[in-house]
Amino acid sequence: LTFKNKKTKMKKIYFFLPVLISYILITACSVSPGYRIDGIVKDTSFEGKTVFLKDNYDRSKIYDSAQVIKGKFYFSDSANIASPYMRLLSLPAHESGSYELPIVIENGRITALVGENVCTSGTVLNDKLQDFLLGLDEFQDIIHEEKNFDEKRMMVRLSAFLKGYITTNANNIVGVYLYSIYQHLLTNEDKQMLLTDHVWLKEQVEK
Repeated sequence: LTFKNKKTKMKKIYFFLPVLISYILITACSVSPGYRIDGIVKDTSFEGKTVFLKDNYDRSKIYDSAQVIKGKFYFSDSANIASPYMRLLSLPAHESGSYELPIVIENGRITALVGENVCTSGTVLNDKLQDFLLGLDEFQDIIHEEKNFDEKRMMVRLSAFLKGYITTNANNIVGVYLYSIYQHLLTNEDKQMLLTDHVWLKEQVEK
């Protein structure tokens, strides 16, 4: 009788385990509606300064602002973001310029480092954007180290580099942003190929 009871309990445990695992996986993979940007500013000279959330294409448009307090700032909105979009974090550095960082606004928690070194992380599209920015830094380093600099050849290589990242992100807002910002650096052939091969991208950039 004791053995039978143990067997029955084990069956209940085995039955319950898949349900529990499924619940954990669903909870872990789901993202709450809305976004939160956790900003970090390591330079203490910016304490008390204001960070602006601007339009990426018209920097005179300011959507929100936050103050740097103890090296941190925050932006958040609880509304669900069905279609991610781009914004620009801007921290005035001196009279003639500012530190600026493009950022994807999407559901989830985003970390943004603003200063001489800038980066975003924490969400899928911001990670993709950061991959591009790191890749661009590496590309520039390679070009600067070349002894026999050929401008025409370099522009062809730059276009190929940009085309690769735009193609990888042709179905999301990062690709749209990269095309819009860097299209003047694409060869006519690469530009035409991108818009011919990727219908959604073409629709978005021609809006």
